[in-house]
Amino acid sequence: MSIHWDNSFQPDEIKVLSAAFERAWGFIETSGDVGVDVAWCRSCLAAHVMEIARTGDMDPLRLTNEAISRYRQQRALFMAAFGKPADAA
Repeated sequence: MSIHWDNSFQPDEIKVLSAAFERAWGFIETSGDVGVDVAWCRSCLAAHVMEIARTGDMDPLRLTNEAISRYRQQRALFMAAFGKPADAA
């Protein structure tokens, strides 16, 4: 797997990332995992998609599923530590 050290993506890669993000966001939205601050939640999810893509994985389904998983883990850890949603900090 290649790693994108310069943190940039090619136009065709951006299309894949965008599609994966939108699919993941749709799932998060319908599942009720959206917190009080929607912009914060979207930003976190987008960051997860990009982190995964930087490892070289550009499969849209894996990007979507792994981003959802990481987003949920992040919220659960915050809830466990502070007893409130991560975006309410």
